[in-house]
Amino acid sequence: MLSGIGIAVLSVLAIGIIGIFLLSNANDHYRAHIEAIDLARQAQLELDKQYYTWKKIMLEGNDFSVYKSQYHEFSYHMVHVSDLLFNLKLMLLEKTIGKDISELRTLHFSLSKEYTHVLLNLEKAGFQEKKKSINIFREKETMLLAKMNRIVERIRDESSRDIGDLIEFYLRLIAVSIALLTFSVIVMGFFIGKVVIRSQEYLEKKIARRTRDIQHANQMLAQSEKRYRRIIEGTGDIIFTLNSDLIISAANPAIKRFFRIKPENLIGVKFAELIYEGSDGRGMSKKIILDKINDFIRDKTPVNFIADFKSPAILEPKTLYIQLEHIGDGDAIEILGKGTPVMDTHLTRFLVYERLCLFSENYLGDAEEISFRLTNQLTKYLDNNEITLIRIGLREMIINAIEHGNLEITYEEKTRALEENNYFELLSKRRTDARYIKRKVRIDSIISADRAVFRITDDGNGFDTSTYLNMKELEAPHIDSHGRGILMARQVFDEIRYNSKGNQVLLIRYLKKSAVQEISGKGLSHCQPVLPI
Repeated sequence: MLSGIGIAVLSVLAIGIIGIFLLSNANDHYRAHIEAIDLARQAQLELDKQYYTWKKIMLEGNDFSVYKSQYHEFSYHMVHVSDLLFNLKLMLLEKTIGKDISELRTLHFSLSKEYTHVLLNLEKAGFQEKKKSINIFREKETMLLAKMNRIVERIRDESSRDIGDLIEFYLRLIAVSIALLTFSVIVMGFFIGKVVIRSQEYLEKKIARRTRDIQHANQMLAQSEKRYRRIIEGTGDIIFTLNSDLIISAANPAIKRFFRIKPENLIGVKFAELIYEGSDGRGMSKKIILDKINDFIRDKTPVNFIADFKSPAILEPKTLYIQLEHIGDGDAIEILGKGTPVMDTHLTRFLVYERLCLFSENYLGDAEEISFRLTNQLTKYLDNNEITLIRIGLREMIINAIEHGNLEITYEEKTRALEENNYFELLSKRRTDARYIKRKVRIDSIISADRAVFRITDDGNGFDTSTYLNMKELEAPHIDSHGRGILMARQVFDEIRYNSKGNQVLLIRYLKKSAVQEISGKGLSHCQPVLPI
């Protein structure tokens, strides 16, 4: 009996020790499965954040501060996903699912590499082809998330199967030792059941929390896309893109508000065809602007200029301040353009008297922009056609001061350069010549209620003005290509006066014909010396 009791006691102790050992192993087993599922869900969430951050860069990355901060976050999520998958593989190394996790890590590495490659290329390309790339990678992202979700389900299924096997083992243990360990087994079974229920509840809470996080991330992404679309389509400025051949490839709805033409009707149109030739008959403004654009294409540096643009739907050209910059590289080169309407300032109606003194470098584009600035206050006194003629006359005289005054290009040299189609190369060469590099053109102006007075002074040696002042238009050689500057000015201004040296000209346009009187630079005393006429 004692031996039986001893055996019973030993059996109870042995079964108790085995039960405690198995219970400890079971607890570790449950914890390992919970940790494995938690790791997999974390990896799933981090992967979704990685894609969300990548997509945000694609949509808003052309803002450098956004690109920089979001790229760091993208890299963080990418590395975090890789680490989580590596730890998950180590945790389940002895399981058959370990091979699937290895394949998942390889797939994630490949996809992250593609993400990074697209970001680098699109950063150089100014973030074009965004929607196409986003759609392509969203499909790959969905495939990767689906594979990860299958792995999570397998882990959970294996966990449930192992737990079921363990419960079955304890039921058999109870059946064998029911006589000796009835109470112990009941207590043990109750404890195990409690652990299993808590583990399952914890797992479900984790899954629900991860699901809410993913839904919130998707909502944020949708809001970001909507905000980006509102910015581009709702801005009052004209936004457009050009390909490497300067052909319009896209435009926002602002085009319709200013030019009464649908944006889609401009697709495939050459940008140069929209530039207004000008009323001087020579298209000088267009030539100057195209020269600037050619420099922009060659140097790949941002450029801006003011120009008149035409539309088949409006009679008068519209003046725009244009900004161009490259947003691509190599074969994927693309140009982003922004057009801001040049509006009359509301201060014009308060104008009584305006006096300016400007200095210009020896660039023809400066003449174009300065002539715009000098005449933008005349809207109070003259109509647009008259202002355009004054602007052209001013521009021609400033160009004369640059070409024939500061750079000392003779009439014959210009004629030959135009015939050989290398005139802008000649200008560039003279500008960098040590003899002329420091020369500038000075423009003084006064606009009052009765007259507009402009004085243009160059640093050149002057010329004999009598021939040109008395020349009739039909007598000027090469009249179609050049030589019309003074003749055009004579048709626009009421008075033209040169100093004796021939390097300074005074242009007067009376806004009220009753105010015509003798003027000898009066009122320009702030820009001394007064014209010696």
